[in-house]
Amino acid sequence: MVTTLVNTTLPLLARTLDFASPQTAELRDWILIGHAVLGLLASWYLAVALASRATGAAGAGLMFALIEKGTELAGQIILVFTVHRGWRAELARTAEPARRVILEARIGLFDDLWDDTYLVFWAGALLSNLCWFAAARHTGRHRRGLCTAFLVMALLTIALILEDYAGQRWLKSWLSIAYPVLLTGSRAWIAWWLRRAGRQSPDRAS
Repeated sequence: MVTTLVNTTLPLLARTLDFASPQTAELRDWILIGHAVLGLLASWYLAVALASRATGAAGAGLMFALIEKGTELAGQIILVFTVHRGWRAELARTAEPARRVILEARIGLFDDLWDDTYLVFWAGALLSNLCWFAAARHTGRHRRGLCTAFLVMALLTIALILEDYAGQRWLKSWLSIAYPVLLTGSRAWIAWWLRRAGRQSPDRAS
C-alpha cells in the first residue's frame, strides 16, 4: 500500500512542486521496481487465499498478474540500468554530435516502445482484477467489500487505458486525484481481508 501511494502521488507532487528532475525520475523507477516485486509476492498470496473458494478464477488472476507485474519489473529494470544509468548518463557527459544523435534516438525509441508495452501491463492488470472479482464472489459475508475493491481497480484500469490509448484526455485531471485515493483504498481493503482470512480456516473465512 505504501509503494502504491508513493508511486501514484510522486508524479503529481513533481508537477505541483516543480521538482521534476532525472534524479526524481530514477527514484520513482526504483520505487516501481520494489513495487513490482512486492506486487508479485502479494499476487501469489492473494491467489492462494482465493484458491480455496474459486480455484480456476484465482489461478487465472495469478497468471494475468504475473504478466502485469513481470512486464512492469522487466521494463523498470531496463529503464534504470540501461536508460537512466546508461544512455542518459552518457548523453549528459558527451559533446560529440554524432554520438548524441545516436543516444537521443535510442532514448526516443525506448520511450515509444515502453508506452506501447504499458498496454500489456494494463491488460494484465484489468484481466487479473476481473478474475479475482469473480473469485471474490465466493468469499463469504465480506465479499461485497472485496468485490468492490477488485471492481474499482478494474474500472480505474479501463479509465487509464481510455485516457492513454483511446484519446480520452478529459479523464486525466480526474484520474490524477481519484487514482491514488481509490487504488490505495482498494488495496488497503484487500490487505485487511487477507489478514482476516489468514486468521480463519478456509471454510470459515469471509
